[in-house]
Amino acid sequence: MWLLLAVQLLSLGCEVCGKHNVSKMLDYLISDTPDQYGSIRYDKTLRPNFGGSRVNVGITMNIDSLGPIDEVNMNFRTDVSFRQFWRDSRLKFDVYPNNTYNTSLTLSHAFLDRIWVPDTYFPDSLYASKQDVMVPNVLLRLDPTGDILYSSRVTVVAKCPMHLHYFPMDYQTCRFYVECYGYTGDDLYLYWYTGDDSVAMSESVRKLAQFSVEKITLINDTLQFSTGSFSQLIVSFHFKRDLLYFILQS
Repeated sequence: MWLLLAVQLLSLGCEVCGKHNVSKMLDYLISDTPDQYGSIRYDKTLRPNFGGSRVNVGITMNIDSLGPIDEVNMNFRTDVSFRQFWRDSRLKFDVYPNNTYNTSLTLSHAFLDRIWVPDTYFPDSLYASKQDVMVPNVLLRLDPTGDILYSSRVTVVAKCPMHLHYFPMDYQTCRFYVECYGYTGDDLYLYWYTGDDSVAMSESVRKLAQFSVEKITLINDTLQFSTGSFSQLIVSFHFKRDLLYFILQS
């Protein structure tokens, strides 16, 4: 009995010790306290590889819902699980002293306030918000190599200029744009993380009341401004109007 109790206490002690070590390790990795030489180990205002190679940020999306498509106001609505992948070598912990925790860490959304994140945004959005029912819908995962997955659920109402010359037998294309706001292509590059499979949508989402999604095309582009060149990603949703729906509603 005493032996069993000792084993249980030892197991509990190891678990508490392990959690303490992980917390201590994270505090060390993102420490912004100047050392004796005035240097800061982690400055979240500076991008990874500052002064060196650019940061490559991979993007994937899951289209959770699509529509309605509003022909009068020329816009469309979508709910998206928006995922970003990048590497911040300052956060790698596979070489942390005495570290025995070598699997991915799933972290609280509050950790985002303590690290650098890409300045991606949706330039053609008329309205955008992160979903936070119960708690913020955020997934943050850190690998031992410093690779980061940041996923969040967002609702976006975006512009969609339409050509209605052939209504009600028309096809429409609505585009969803992703860009960097401040970092030029020399500092941050956006790309489709899994190529042509980077945007997923279930068959049930493809079928709307008025339209059906014929196909989705993905584009990597670069925008030129007086302030520099910036990465841009484009998702094009190609819609076909449901003529039967139109006839039944007429």
